[in-house]
Amino acid sequence: MESDTSSSNAPRVGILCIGNEVVDGRILNSNASWIAQELIHAGFLPQLVTTCRDDLSEITEVLTFLSKHVEFLITSGGLGPTTDDLTRQAISHFFDRPLVLSEEELGKLKNFYRKRGRKFDNANNIQAHFPENARVIPNPNGTAPGFIVSRDDTFSICSLPGVPRELHAMITETVLPFFLEQAGSRVCIPSFQELQLFGIPESEAGKRIDRLPLPNEIRVGYRPHFPELQVRVESPNGGEEPLKQAVTLIREELDEYVFSMQAETSLPQVVHELLSAHDTTLAVAESCTSGLLGKLLTDYSGASAYFSGGILSYSNELKEKLLGVPNELIQTHVAVSPQVARAMATGTRERCGSSIGVSITGVAGPNGGTTDKPVGLFYIGIASQGYEVALEFFLPTDRDYVRIYSAFSALDSIRRFLLGLPFLGKTVELP
Repeated sequence: MESDTSSSNAPRVGILCIGNEVVDGRILNSNASWIAQELIHAGFLPQLVTTCRDDLSEITEVLTFLSKHVEFLITSGGLGPTTDDLTRQAISHFFDRPLVLSEEELGKLKNFYRKRGRKFDNANNIQAHFPENARVIPNPNGTAPGFIVSRDDTFSICSLPGVPRELHAMITETVLPFFLEQAGSRVCIPSFQELQLFGIPESEAGKRIDRLPLPNEIRVGYRPHFPELQVRVESPNGGEEPLKQAVTLIREELDEYVFSMQAETSLPQVVHELLSAHDTTLAVAESCTSGLLGKLLTDYSGASAYFSGGILSYSNELKEKLLGVPNELIQTHVAVSPQVARAMATGTRERCGSSIGVSITGVAGPNGGTTDKPVGLFYIGIASQGYEVALEFFLPTDRDYVRIYSAFSALDSIRRFLLGLPFLGKTVELP
């Protein structure tokens, strides 16, 4: 759930993504979500977002509809050299302006191919044609330039290729500056702060934040990105003081779940930074996650400074042979138990010679669950010099989600252990 910006006086922008592959779901429409977020951050309101097929009449009909509701429109896709790339023709028809060859852009296009040792096909000439009086948008990462066409300063279309890497650069370098120039003082760039959380559902976070006495102008939006949750606190009018007050209240309310105050910062990245800052080493023992925790711990450069290694002890036999888990412990308590989780953590710490040992054992499913050990139950063990603990977690969902949540719960447990915070999972008291 995102914050409501419908009452904003921000200039309204439409987004049209063109392509059969987008409409029928062969590719995810990531361009629309990325563009919308960039517009919001720049002080504009994404008013309408739609898609249509590579069909001349359909594109023209959608352009006609959108032009009645927004003052700016961004299109993506359909600027290539093939017969199904019809966006420039549709825009030309919509504005009733002929397509005109730009000799300058044609020269750039040929030079692009020559530098890369590629043969230039005359079919590519279409990429150097633009509606009459259009402004060309340079494409630093590809062959197809974009273009801007305006009508009486009341409606403008910015047409861009659909390749994300190309589109992103063109939005940032040309389109947004053009919008800001045209909209002038009507644009008010919002102030915002994003909090990254783990271990609390969106509904619970929303309930607790709703009880807080936040300043009236503050808007709060939630974006779950399993297994993390992003909370965006926004002051639409750019007020820094109300934003600061709101963030302070929310941070105090949800402090133990907040692992970062930086946008797009993941839990694995935060744990990497924490371990890098501590004079400690860590080893893992994984059963149901089978290497996922080790991967997350080593995704960032410099992990070798703290990560000793890991043991994938999927079978009970390897738990005994590689980790030294006593057979009688497994026979008495079974492999998915707090006792075995603790023994696995101690075993990997001792055998890998690390300061900290962390283990995961659980029932990921879809088979193997019992009444006492249902699918979604898992245990995390943590062991250091003179300290051992086992934590119980339960997430009754499918196999992939259980494995991902187990690995992230282990990361969060490491974070909490290093920071002296209470653990998220239920601490199991063991003799």
